[in-house]
Amino acid sequence: MARISRKQLKEDRFAQEVGTSVEYVSHHRKQVIVAAVLIVAVIVGIAGFMRYRGQQADEARKAFQEAMNLYHGELETDEPQFGVITFATNIEKNARVTEALEGVTRDFPNRFEGWAARYYLALHQIEQGNAEEGQKQLEAVTQGGDEEIASLARLALAHLLKTQGKNDEARQIYQYLVDHPTDLVAKPRSQLLLAELLIESDPQQARTLLESLQTMPGAISVSAISLLPRLPPAAAPAPPEPTEPAEPAEPAVPQAP
Repeated sequence: MARISRKQLKEDRFAQEVGTSVEYVSHHRKQVIVAAVLIVAVIVGIAGFMRYRGQQADEARKAFQEAMNLYHGELETDEPQFGVITFATNIEKNARVTEALEGVTRDFPNRFEGWAARYYLALHQIEQGNAEEGQKQLEAVTQGGDEEIASLARLALAHLLKTQGKNDEARQIYQYLVDHPTDLVAKPRSQLLLAELLIESDPQQARTLLESLQTMPGAISVSAISLLPRLPPAAAPAPPEPTEPAEPAEPAVPQAP
């Protein structure tokens, strides 16, 4: 029997596989065509979805930027104000800012821009004197999908509660931010705000926090040092209790021999 080389074996195996595939296609032509169409449809669908997401991202960024331009706008003055949107009255500004921010929140509810717009909408409502509605919006953002924006909302909510005299609730939020820092709300910043809140109610804890922040670089240490004088004087250690002098021992009575 003639020996079959490895090359011939590979060629024969390849021919066999090709022949089997051709035979399968010829007997299952309809199924193969349907499968090919489905694969193409999936590829086109993925490409379309990615293109849609990219387009939606651009629209979200543009809408949010336009809303922020309105948010940072100012009332008209006699002096020229280049590069700043101006409003004839505060009523006009309030209406346009609210409409723009609500639009971003409505159109992009699950995107970063949507949560950010809701956060700024809450701040705007508080600035306009509607603290109750602003608080509801901030609480909603703390439960939102973006961790960074949620941390900003918690910070604003704690400040609002502090101004309302609800220090215990504010303390809980500041402590949460200390335990769960983010890029936008770093741990030292939360510690500083917590220490300031505790100056009167828990001066010892406030002192511990402020002294630990004195070594931090930048503005944190400067702020911590500026808050230390507001603390009440540290209690001096209690003097040791005086001890009564020991009574002299009685002389021993000599024993009779």
